[in-house]
Amino acid sequence: MLTHIRTMVMKVSRIPTLAILLASATTLAPVARAQDTAPPMLTLAEALRLARENNPTYRQILNDPQVDDANERAAKAKFFPTPSINFNTGGGPTRTIADGFTTFRRSSQTSIGVGLDMTILDNGARMNQLRSTRLGADITGIRAEVEGIALRTLITQRYYATVLADRAVKLEERQVVSRTDNFKEMQDRFAIARSTQIDVMVAELAVTTAQNTLERARDDARKRRLELLEAMGVTLEPNIRVDTIVPGTLDPALLTTDSLLGTARKLNQVLRQNEITLRQRGIDAKFARVSRWRPNVRASVGYDRFFNSTEYDAFLQPKLSNSTFSFGLTAGYDFPEWFQSSATVISREAALTDQQLALRGQALRIERQLRSQLIDLQAAARDLGLAERDARLRREVVSIADEQLAAGTLPFFQYQTYVDQAAQSERAVLLRRLGVISAQLALEETVGAPLRP
Repeated sequence: MLTHIRTMVMKVSRIPTLAILLASATTLAPVARAQDTAPPMLTLAEALRLARENNPTYRQILNDPQVDDANERAAKAKFFPTPSINFNTGGGPTRTIADGFTTFRRSSQTSIGVGLDMTILDNGARMNQLRSTRLGADITGIRAEVEGIALRTLITQRYYATVLADRAVKLEERQVVSRTDNFKEMQDRFAIARSTQIDVMVAELAVTTAQNTLERARDDARKRRLELLEAMGVTLEPNIRVDTIVPGTLDPALLTTDSLLGTARKLNQVLRQNEITLRQRGIDAKFARVSRWRPNVRASVGYDRFFNSTEYDAFLQPKLSNSTFSFGLTAGYDFPEWFQSSATVISREAALTDQQLALRGQALRIERQLRSQLIDLQAAARDLGLAERDARLRREVVSIADEQLAAGTLPFFQYQTYVDQAAQSERAVLLRRLGVISAQLALEETVGAPLRP
């Protein structure tokens, strides 16, 4: 009997080892069977590339620079002469009644001419339009940057959410194997009266709970893949494989508020966009002030050939014998319309002042947001550190509980509580790690560039 009990103790002590081996076998066996049919690995770099090529929102923004280029060419064209060509032909009979006599006279004429017309001086409208167009192109470029970094944040967050969801599946698979081993062990111990029926029932319930948690984890992993594919804008199969490596988290202690604020003032897209808008408002205000006192000067030149006839033979005449050459210069000045120009000036200067205040307010909001997000990142990193320490201590508790259970000094329901707490700690580590990644991505989006310590 003593030999049999010693054999059982050795058998119980091997439970963690067998559970680990079975978990490894369960994890690696599907991979080994699917080596020939597994889809290719989707890396984060490949996911970002596909998203830039296929995401509908990002592709819409990429169309705007073409419109800006066309508008800039149109604004530049106003500084060049405008050519014109005209062709006229016509005629008809004319009836004249004089002193009681009626006479009919036929006539026809044909002319063709070319000309050039050009504005030499204006009130600055052409230059103002060209500057505004170029500033608009700069704003479009910044909007593309905003969408690009927002897309990077979205894809990175959803990619690592998928990676961590896969890790959660592996974790739950190990839990199922461990709970199954414990259930079988309780059955064996119940057969020799070393455990109670309650222990067997608790172990069986633990297996059922672990299996349901595994299915929920698999469902969550599929949903994370669908979200990733939606953000990428592609129709790949939802069974794509992702890289299981998660990069090390950035230590917030290496970041300083002053350095982050200095970088944000230079790179933050919202601030840069507001600065360009401020320049545009300044140009508009200056134009409104000085355009009232500038004259308009236009020059034109033309050459025409024509033929007039008292018959109908001038229609489509191939030879136009007569010609004229003309040159014109027009200068004028439009006096301001009562208080209309003053109202325009005041309105533009008020818009300039409003934009200055808006820029200052936006800078304060960015500073507050950056400081808050740095606090969030520090808190997330602290939570992750505590979760990892908690998981490590829980594993040690389970290891000690294994020995006590094998020695018969620990009730199984208490052992099961320790195991459940350890599993919950492992799940918390995955959630905290995703929280750190999300907090870092949010801070990078505010800064306007990836973080570097």
